[in-house]
Amino acid sequence: MIKALHTVCLLVVIGCSSATTEPLNCLQGLACAEGEVCVEGTCRIVDCTDSADCAFGEYCDLDTFACLDGCLEESDCLATETCSQNECTERVCENTQTDCPLGQFCDSDDGTCFEDGYWCDACTTDAQCPSDARCVVFDDTYSWCVRTCDSDVDCPAGFVCIEDGIQLPSGAFVNYCYAACDLLTESGLY
Repeated sequence: MIKALHTVCLLVVIGCSSATTEPLNCLQGLACAEGEVCVEGTCRIVDCTDSADCAFGEYCDLDTFACLDGCLEESDCLATETCSQNECTERVCENTQTDCPLGQFCDSDDGTCFEDGYWCDACTTDAQCPSDARCVVFDDTYSWCVRTCDSDVDCPAGFVCIEDGIQLPSGAFVNYCYAACDLLTESGLY
């Protein structure tokens, strides 16, 4: 009985000595528990150590280790949002061909669709087209200004890049962005 009482007292003493109310000293966060960081040599409980610890639409301020409204990068926002000027804003587009209206491009930086000039502009000569476009006659009936392209990425929504579709005066062939402009304009879609 005395031996058992001695063991209980010893455990109480050990338990009491390890449960200190003083913060642990630390060196570069190595001695801190999970959810704590080393601040000026002392372990402190913090809200976050990384933006992944915060809710969507928030980021971790590494000066205060607190979650703040806003964002630092895309991953701080919902999948349908983009991070622009430290704010999560609704993303309109990610892909020109699938997300933007006919004749527009997707700006991948801010996730918005924008128009970029002349698509399906009627013409009779190259001189009526902007300098980076040519006047092309289709089906001996319709003609409009078309831009050259390397791939579909260079064309706006609703247009595709046709390989070797235009023959230049030099005899060389170039690719151009194509859509059935005659049908689109006649139906009022463009």
